[in-house]
Amino acid sequence: MFLEITLRRNRRLIEAALDYHRAGTLPPNTYLIDYDTVRENARLLHDASRQSGVGLFFITKQLGHNPAAIDAIREGGLTTGTSIDTTEAYLLAAKQVALGNVGHLTQIPTHEIEAILRLAPEYVTVFGVEKARQVSAAAQRANRDVDLILRVYRPVDEFFPGQVGGIALDDVIDAARAINALPRVRVAGVTSYPCLTVEDGALSELPNLETILMARESLERALGYSLACVSAPGNTCVAALPLLASYGVTHAEPGHALTGTTPLHGDGAQPETPAMVYVSEVSHIQGRTGYMYGGGFYRRSRLEAALVASRAEHLSEPPVPASHPPADMIDYYGQVDALPARAQVGDTVIAAFRTQIFVTRSNVAVVKGLHSGQPSLSGLWDFRGRPVSNGLKAGVYDPHP
Repeated sequence: MFLEITLRRNRRLIEAALDYHRAGTLPPNTYLIDYDTVRENARLLHDASRQSGVGLFFITKQLGHNPAAIDAIREGGLTTGTSIDTTEAYLLAAKQVALGNVGHLTQIPTHEIEAILRLAPEYVTVFGVEKARQVSAAAQRANRDVDLILRVYRPVDEFFPGQVGGIALDDVIDAARAINALPRVRVAGVTSYPCLTVEDGALSELPNLETILMARESLERALGYSLACVSAPGNTCVAALPLLASYGVTHAEPGHALTGTTPLHGDGAQPETPAMVYVSEVSHIQGRTGYMYGGGFYRRSRLEAALVASRAEHLSEPPVPASHPPADMIDYYGQVDALPARAQVGDTVIAAFRTQIFVTRSNVAVVKGLHSGQPSLSGLWDFRGRPVSNGLKAGVYDPHP
C-alpha cells in the first residue's frame, strides 16, 4: 500500500532495511521505524495543532508502544498520549508521558480504575452511567476529581466491528445529569470514533462527527456550562486539523500520521513522510511463488507488493505482487508472487503497508540518524515495547562503506 511512496520519499529507510537484514542485524518479521522521520512528522502535527487550535493526544498502539518511537514523538513536540487500553496507559506512564484520555476504545476494567486514576489522566471516557458510577467510587477512594468524556452515538453512526458502545444521543442529557450527581466526577466532553474517513483520496465527515456536535450543543444548553473537550479521532493528520477546527472540535488523536500511513497518505502528497517498513526473508520457494516469514500482518494490512533483494541494485527493480493469509488463518508466512528468476531462499523481503503492531507478534527496530549520515539502531523490541535479545549480530549500518 505504501511501498512505492516510501521508495519515492524515504528510500534511505528501505536501503537501511536491506543492509541491516543482509548483515544479520535484523531478523525477519521486524518493523523498522525511522526515528528522524517520526520526529519530523510529529513536529508537523504539533505545528498544525498550534495553528488550528485542535489539541492532540498521540497514540502508540500502531507502533507497538515502542519506547524509542515515543521519544521521537515527544522530541517533535507532542507530549500527551492517549491509551486505547490499560496496558497502553501503564506503558505510557512508565515513559513519563502525560495521559490525555483513557477508556475510549476500551473501557477501564472495574478493578483497574483506581490504579489508572493514580496516573492522573486528563480525561476518562465512559460508555454509560454504570461505568461512571465505578469511576466515581474509585475517585472517592483516590481522593481525586475526574473529568469524564461521554461516548455518544446515533443509529446512523458508523463503527468498526468490535468497537460499538456508548450513550444514545436521545439519552445523553439524562445520563449526564445522573453522572453529574455523582461525587468526584463531572461531564467534561463528548467523543466518538471514527469521526473522519477517507473516500476517493479525500477526507470526509462521518455521521459520528455530527452526533458529537449535536451532543455538545444539547449538553451545554442543559447543563449550563461549556464542554472542555470535543474529541473527534479517526484519520487524524495535518490535513484533517483545519477541517476539525472548522467544526469547533477541541481534540484529536494522531496515530498512523506519525508514520505517514493513514489511508489519506496513499497518494504520497501529504506533509507527513512514510517512516516504517516491514522486513522479512524468503523462507522457501515453490514454482515462482516465494513464502516470506510472517507474524506481522493483520486483517486490514492491505499488503499489495514487496521488494525482493539481496543487493542494493535489486531495489531499482519493480516490486512484485505480495499478499498475506486471510484473517481466519495464522500468518506463518506471507506470499510473494512472480519472483524474479534470480531470487533465492534467504533473500530480503521489504514491504510497506498499514499495520497495528500491538496485535501482531513482530519485532520492532528503530534507526536513528538515517538522514544525517550517521545511522544506528536504537535497539530491538517486541510488539508491546519490551526489549528483546535475538542473538543476532549487533551492528551499525554504514551507508558509505
